[in-house]
Parts: sequence; structure tokens; C-alpha cells
Amino acid sequence: MEKYLFYENKIDSLLIDIVRFIISPIHRFTQVKSLILCGSTLMSLDVLKTIMDFNQIEKFDFFLIESLSTHELNILIKHCPRLNFLIMDYNSLFVRLSQIHTLRLDVDFLSLSIDNFWHTAQNVKTLEISINSKDMMLDIVDQFDDIDNFLFSCDEFSEDEYLEVFIDKLHFH
Repeated sequence: MEKYLFYENKIDSLLIDIVRFIISPIHRFTQVKSLILCGSTLMSLDVLKTIMDFNQIEKFDFFLIESLSTHELNILIKHCPRLNFLIMDYNSLFVRLSQIHTLRLDVDFLSLSIDNFWHTAQNVKTLEISINSKDMMLDIVDQFDDIDNFLFSCDEFSEDEYLEVFIDKLHFH
């Protein structure tokens, strides 16, 4: 009964704190839609596979992982056929995320190259990103013609100023 009620029911979001994780559960979670991982490094794929069925995961949040390699990210993505939403720190070394349609990034502005970023996120339809200037926002909008939805966050200016920038941009086209 416990197996059915807890492990086989749909779970909208599961958070695994890798630092506090001690032993694998007796049963696997089979219906996890969103997985949030936090800790200093990522646990091995083999251990994660004993915890849950990766075939059901649609959303991965790696933002709280302090050290994530390109190789680890690519392996996890390949094992999640339904994955389409990714939350993470931006890393210019990440390869093209072909199956990701929604991407939420935290960006170190000094390391962001719009050209490199474009190669990583070509298939993204919704982009949520923090920016440090109106110019950066306009560069991203200009580069990504295929993105349907942008959500920018910046402490430097208000929502009215965002709108003003877009209205000005529309007048130039």
C-alpha cells in the first residue's frame, strides 16, 4: 500500500538534497514530473536511476548544484526523453540543448557571450534570464528570432522601463 500511495502516484515536484541524502529508497518514484537537485556536486546517474524513473521527468532544476559539468548535464538530458524545461546557471561550455523548450538561467554577465549562448539555446521557445542592461536585453531579443516568450529580470530598471524599451524597438522595425 505504501508503495502505491507514495512511490507510484504522480509527484509534481521532488527535491533531493544530495548532502542530506543517505540511502536509496526501498521503491522507485515512477511518476516524478519535476526534479530539483541541490548540493555541491551531482550524484551519479546510477544512484539517481535507483531513486526515480527518468522517463517521466519534464522539468529539471539544477540551479542549486554548485558544480555541474557539461558531461554530467548531457548524460542526464539524454536519459530524460520528456525533458523540456531546464533551470540552471549559464555555462558557456554547454552544448546545444535541442530538446529544451523552456530555459531559465542565472547568468554571470562577464562570461555571457550572446553568440555562444545562441548556439546553446537555438530551440528554446521560452527564455527566462536575468540581465544587467537594456542593451543586453535588446541583444538577446535581436539574436533569438524564434523565441516566443521572454522573461527578463533586472534590478537596474522597472517594468515600465522594460516596456518603454520594447515600444521603442517596435518603432524601429
